[in-house]
Amino acid sequence: MARISGINFANAFGATYVDSPFTRLDHAPTEQHEWRDAWENRLNLGKGEEHLGDGDYVVVDYRDYLLKRRAINEKSILRFQQCYWLHRHYPDSLEAISESLRTKFSLPPSPPERDHIVVAVHVRRGDVGVSKNAFRFTPNNTIARTIEYLHGVLEEIGVNAIFQVHSQGCASDFAEFSKIGCELYLDSDAIWTMEKLVASDILIMSKSSFSYVAALINRGVKIYEPTFNPPLSTWIVRQSDGSFDRARACDRIKEYLGVEIRNSTQDRPAPAPIMT
Repeated sequence: MARISGINFANAFGATYVDSPFTRLDHAPTEQHEWRDAWENRLNLGKGEEHLGDGDYVVVDYRDYLLKRRAINEKSILRFQQCYWLHRHYPDSLEAISESLRTKFSLPPSPPERDHIVVAVHVRRGDVGVSKNAFRFTPNNTIARTIEYLHGVLEEIGVNAIFQVHSQGCASDFAEFSKIGCELYLDSDAIWTMEKLVASDILIMSKSSFSYVAALINRGVKIYEPTFNPPLSTWIVRQSDGSFDRARACDRIKEYLGVEIRNSTQDRPAPAPIMT
């Protein structure tokens, strides 16, 4: 998000964005350099950009500036390593760079033809819980309500859909979703999961920069859960109880689909096995 913010800032002010690769990324399951390089290659944020070292640039280290002004101390430096410019009063500035992000990600211009749509549900777990980072935690029953609301909208439109829940944990932790017919993909590779979120027709987001980045690249309909990063005007905002504006969601889905989709179950693919 910090690098995307840099691209956004430069585009909004008519400046040239100069790219520098990742130096460190959180949540590394392997060696840091392997994790960093894997994401660098997949997101490809430097594609088509100028790169640090390619020109005669003066690089200003804002950390030194803050230290000299005694506005920050050494122990707090790490808190300022991510500078976001998302602009809460003009979030659609991000829409202006989304197509560029899709090109970098090599996202196809249109989804594959099929008689169903895919709904990806990102459920943030692992580093959040009732007593751990609780402000980023959303209970299963709230998310299940969002799924049920969406299922009702899709039935009204006459669209067949497959719901896929992406998260971390044991299958027993997500019984609410299994009961309402969702496929579970648990503890899967993070880059593979990002690809699935990006490729989905409808993305139910969580309080997470992971699904926020996926939503910026995704071409489909986004259902946003309020958090620090602002929603784009085309996104559908969920309420604290999991509900959302059904009429607006119906309009957005129809707009995305463009054409009528067959409401047939005979060709529906068999549910995928639970991945643990």
